[in-house]
Amino acid sequence: MATRIIKILLALSAAAWGLIGGIRNLYDYPSGVEFAAFLLSVEGTDSIRGLTHPIFAHIGYAFVWISKFVTCALCALGAVALWYSRLGAPAEFSNAKEKVYLGIGISIFMLFFGFMVVAGALFAPSQISEVKTLYFEYTTFQLIGLGMIMLFLNLPEREL
Repeated sequence: MATRIIKILLALSAAAWGLIGGIRNLYDYPSGVEFAAFLLSVEGTDSIRGLTHPIFAHIGYAFVWISKFVTCALCALGAVALWYSRLGAPAEFSNAKEKVYLGIGISIFMLFFGFMVVAGALFAPSQISEVKTLYFEYTTFQLIGLGMIMLFLNLPEREL
């Protein structure tokens, strides 16, 4: 039973991460779009790889905060489903995890695709500033944290 409660709490923590992150992103929208533009630029080089048109920064930033709110909603709904199935059979509890998997999966996709693939692939190692390096490290920690929650949720359920 304790493992099921921990899984519910981890689903709620992923929901809180999405909610707080999404609200923070919208609250500070101008500087967020500016930072998205900074991440997508290839500042200080003659490269044509940078995405410098302002629409790319708005699209990229919307991808971030929308993904966080979707993660929040799906993980919160999944946590409620997990709570109601916590006393049920292992298969019932496992089936209730689907929304949480989807919610966390969306944010893992957003973080990996958006920051590691799109933004990261635009830069050669010598072109990454200290600020961008720190942000990629922060993104990596978020990926690891969400991935660990996903792995823990995926552990097989036992009979109560």
